[in-house]
Amino acid sequence: MNDRNDEPTSVSRRGLLAGSLATAAFAFLVANGGPAFAATTVSPETPDVGGITVSPASYGSVFVGVRTQRFAVSVQADAIGWTVRDVWGGIAQTGSARGHGGRATVEVNAGNGYYTLEVVASRGRRHTSSFAVLAPYRLPADSPFGANTHLPPLASVPLMVALGITWARTDLTWTEIEPPPLAGWTPDTYQADATVELDPTVAHSGRASVKIVNRSPIKDNFYATISQQVTVRANTTYVFDAWVKGENVKALQFTVRPDWGARVDAPTGTFDWTRVTFRYTTGSESVVTFRLLSSDVTGAAWLDDARVTVEGSSLNLLTNPSFERGLITGYTFDTYSPFFAALARNGIHPLPILDYANAKYDGGRTPYTDAGRAAFAAYATAVVRRFGQQFTAVEVFNEFNAGWFTTGPASGDPKYYAALLEKTYTAVKAVAPSIVVVGGVTYGTAVDWMKAVFDAGGMAHLDAVSNHPYVGVPESPDPIDGSEREVAALTAQYNGGKAKPVWISELGWSLRDGLTAAGYLVRGLVLGFAGGVEKFFWYDLIGDQNFGLLNEIGADSYTPRPVYAAYAVAIRMLTGRTLHSQNATGAIRDYVFADRRDSVSVLWSTDPRTAVALPSDTPIDVVDVTGGRTRLTPLDGRVHLTLTGAPVYVRTGAAAVASGRFDVTAPAVVRTADETVTLAYVVDNTAGIAPVNAVFTSLGKETRVTAARGQRVDKVTAVPLGSLVAGRNTIITAVTVGKGQVARLVTAVVVLDVPADALATVGVADWTDHEFALAPAGYADYSIRFPNDVTVTAGTDDPAQSWSYIHPGPDDGWAGSRVHRCTLAFALTAVPAADLRLVVFLLDTHNTAPGTVAVALNGGAATTVVLPSGSGAGYSAGSALDSGVQPTQFTVTLPAARLVAGRNTITIDKTSGSWMVYDAVGIYPA
Repeated sequence: MNDRNDEPTSVSRRGLLAGSLATAAFAFLVANGGPAFAATTVSPETPDVGGITVSPASYGSVFVGVRTQRFAVSVQADAIGWTVRDVWGGIAQTGSARGHGGRATVEVNAGNGYYTLEVVASRGRRHTSSFAVLAPYRLPADSPFGANTHLPPLASVPLMVALGITWARTDLTWTEIEPPPLAGWTPDTYQADATVELDPTVAHSGRASVKIVNRSPIKDNFYATISQQVTVRANTTYVFDAWVKGENVKALQFTVRPDWGARVDAPTGTFDWTRVTFRYTTGSESVVTFRLLSSDVTGAAWLDDARVTVEGSSLNLLTNPSFERGLITGYTFDTYSPFFAALARNGIHPLPILDYANAKYDGGRTPYTDAGRAAFAAYATAVVRRFGQQFTAVEVFNEFNAGWFTTGPASGDPKYYAALLEKTYTAVKAVAPSIVVVGGVTYGTAVDWMKAVFDAGGMAHLDAVSNHPYVGVPESPDPIDGSEREVAALTAQYNGGKAKPVWISELGWSLRDGLTAAGYLVRGLVLGFAGGVEKFFWYDLIGDQNFGLLNEIGADSYTPRPVYAAYAVAIRMLTGRTLHSQNATGAIRDYVFADRRDSVSVLWSTDPRTAVALPSDTPIDVVDVTGGRTRLTPLDGRVHLTLTGAPVYVRTGAAAVASGRFDVTAPAVVRTADETVTLAYVVDNTAGIAPVNAVFTSLGKETRVTAARGQRVDKVTAVPLGSLVAGRNTIITAVTVGKGQVARLVTAVVVLDVPADALATVGVADWTDHEFALAPAGYADYSIRFPNDVTVTAGTDDPAQSWSYIHPGPDDGWAGSRVHRCTLAFALTAVPAADLRLVVFLLDTHNTAPGTVAVALNGGAATTVVLPSGSGAGYSAGSALDSGVQPTQFTVTLPAARLVAGRNTITIDKTSGSWMVYDAVGIYPA
């Protein structure tokens, strides 16, 4: 989705397995025609960083039922050191290994959970990668759990099996099944007297090419193009390669940038087949468009054998690169057959989406005529006839209500969707009556839109309803469970009082903060089940702007994110169990799932932290969000823990109650220069039956707190920062009484690495924007308050009046869709002998279009900075201390040669993308 013109952001998305996955992946790939790995390295290497590559012994760095996790390290060094951190950032294990012949081996003994491995070699070389350790799991015949896959490489299927999903949702796009003449490509002519069409008579190789004819002389916004979008990784170099041929060509150019800039010229005049190759390094974008542009008279130009590859890879990322698919008549299934066959062999059900338009019908717009709907139904019939034995369900279209996947008269219209649904349902049932036809497939729960579909007769033509309830936070402002109950009630209203099944076929969050995303995943699926949902599909399996369960770090090469481990744990804990009870008291959320054997409680807090107690007479294992396990021993019939937004699992049906008998708190923010963090411990023994002699262990330091019967004791201690790193940290504190751990406490602290000796500042680096104008949510008034943008003199002007908390970009329609500038003036008594540095602390950036900034000193050449994706919530959050907002910072050198005594000015232009939100700006010695 893309709402950036209207507001700062909306939430967007876009068998028993035990032992090493290495053997499973190797066997799978060979059996399915994929690449076999060398015997010594069964998993692709993580990228070379500082001359270090790391190759896990288990495919995708996912270890299932393995006690020792091995990694082969390629590095030119006599010795390496390594550190393993858990999902909380705590050090789980350290070690060293000798290097020999450019190789070293790291052996880790980590329990279940998500981890990062940092390898350090001489000369400051470092390499960090992630891995997950999972419990063995037997894939059932069916379960509620699935993921969106976007037709991934076959190499990812073993990682689906390890995860434990039994459903894989993927587009079965109409144009891939019934290719139009330029399948996969988008021809476009704008104002020009031009044509773009398949030419089956001219080819560089094969039997076809695309031909552009343009009879219009050069003029602004008169052009003809052929283009294809390509999903890309940030900060990666891609090679673009194609063959062109021309007759009487005046101007022919390639471009990939969204602004159509940095064009690469093809030959002009009349020329035979000529190869054009160029490179492009991405910034933060996730999609580029490979485009051939004719902007002047072109007698004829042909394009063939196009390629887009990651530099160093041979994998072509383009669909239909040689234009051969346009010669196919009828239907073809070769794109999907290997994937569906692989899913079937591994016990995973496909959920195919029958979707989108086809250039052969209704002018390439969403089907809106009887003929167009009949053609769509015929495509559905062909699909079910080919794959019917592998399908148990199909979805009809995707987010028809939203408008971004539909065009023409039918776009977003519920009556047209009802008509398409009826035609498709009838066609599918005529071939395979048992297949579940899933309709709705709405962005959001869209109750009013679905009501209109049902008013148009849609209820009779679906067996289940699906939706995509994207929200900012799972519990608010529209709690997922309540929204899904509304959907179920609506189906009952139109179905004689009996509700039809409701599925969540997409839900995800685009967050760089992996721990927050992991917590949201579990909370989202639990709330979905609490709302009566029968199936849950996470969006997405791989990458896609931080939605993915897996990082794609190279061709067929993956590492897990915390959400992968979190989903695997949820699947293992909840499969076969149904919701037995639920309790939402204050901030506490307590959902009990049970089967005939036992109960599992899923617990979390909607506040940043809530201390609770669980009644028990026997020890209890607490399993954290990614699988880490802690055994707690009851004290006076209770165990104690801190609930946060990251859920925990406890095998008990007993209700959690608020209790502050044991607690620990920390300041919200500390600075690295402080060297210690002050922790405040509490033992509240006012209701105890005996004295308590407790030992609190935080960051490796033990602190004893003794409380007599009937006494509350508070104790403050300074703990070395030790393993804490700059950014958001979680401190896990174990409380032991006697020989048993009685409490697992959690507190958060932000560590800021703020330089000393500031020469000028605007705001305070504290992970809030409270000191700035318009904060925390007055973005809509930017153009009124700052019609000429922002100018501030450090040390003189009040940031609360003169510096906007938000800096809009050209994607932001609410601020005029243009480049905006912030100007910072500061004074120097003399020209410094050495360079200075500008440090910009950002509270957040846009989640899908963070874009770039250009920084210039005293009118000199600008330095371009590519911003990372943020949470997308910072435009109204105000603080990152208790939210999923994702701060970042960047530094720009201020050369002493360009500084002057007296007044200096720095300009910060938001040159592309959407907004960023400030925390502080400072000028410091380099």
